[in-house]
Amino acid sequence: MKYDYETLSDEELFILFSKSREVSNCAFNEIYKRYSGKINSFLYKILGDKQHVKDLFQDVFTKVYIVGAEGKKKKLDNFKSYLYSTVINSCSNHFKSLSRRSNIYTEYMIGMEKDKSDYEDTIELVRTAVNKLPEHLKEVFILYEYEELNYPAIAEITGDTQVNVRVKIHRARKMIKDLVVKMRRRMTNMV
Repeated sequence: MKYDYETLSDEELFILFSKSREVSNCAFNEIYKRYSGKINSFLYKILGDKQHVKDLFQDVFTKVYIVGAEGKKKKLDNFKSYLYSTVINSCSNHFKSLSRRSNIYTEYMIGMEKDKSDYEDTIELVRTAVNKLPEHLKEVFILYEYEELNYPAIAEITGDTQVNVRVKIHRARKMIKDLVVKMRRRMTNMV
């Protein structure tokens, strides 16, 4: 069946994502043509950073395409609303991720001046400490802090219980904190 993609509604195009590859690609291209400029501008207004905009822009359109192609949303009343909700959720997750990453390092800066050199030194000390963790703790810590997986997902990956995952993360954090303190003491004794 031939479609006149330019005359179809957004919702009709979205439904076509789950059809043959040719139809799906044409439908997606029409949606992209309609919304790419608007979404890019919207993301830039929120994020203000071209690289983050580029990453989230791709992420949003990929998510929307996958949901449509897999037929996860059989009936969509308002595609535009769905698209912008996806954008806002992606931005929210992005900000949570940035906040969380910065907290990983600031947690180990207690009692220090918070200038840029201290922060960079702390990042390097934390990385060194993470690399010194026993493998079973390092794996769980990295999955939680850097890959941002939750306890159930980590438990599934590692074969541990959720409680055990939580304990390992706690132990890893304590070991990292102790290692950072020791390395910092060594650094100050050298000076």
